[in-house]
Amino acid sequence: MEARHPIPGCSYSIHAGSVDDLEAGKPAGPIIKYARVGDRVLHQWHCDDQMFGILIKNCYVTDGFGKRTEVVDSNGCSIDPILITGIRYSSDLQRAYGESMVFKFADRPGVWFFCQIQMCMKKDGMCRGITII
Repeated sequence: MEARHPIPGCSYSIHAGSVDDLEAGKPAGPIIKYARVGDRVLHQWHCDDQMFGILIKNCYVTDGFGKRTEVVDSNGCSIDPILITGIRYSSDLQRAYGESMVFKFADRPGVWFFCQIQMCMKKDGMCRGITII
């Protein structure tokens, strides 16, 4: 007999603030929908089930017209720390954070940010070798 567990709900949001603020115990800043080129922003991923840990990987930014730039590789490592810092994780592996300066493609009004969230069961160390903690 195989036990099944519902897929956890996950979210992605962009906040004002920095990873350093979070690590100093400050809350994430307000969620932002619009920003100016050069603003510092905090990317946050969260999955709400304590049974699972997460790894953020295969992130890219697109202009919506075919231009695409990879920013996080298949191992969860930042490709260009100027575009997004190395992603950090909460101790429970349910939240991940990355910091970036807002950028855009020339002659395009906006960008779209996409990532994969790989999940692992935390039970019996099953996240070892998957997450980067």
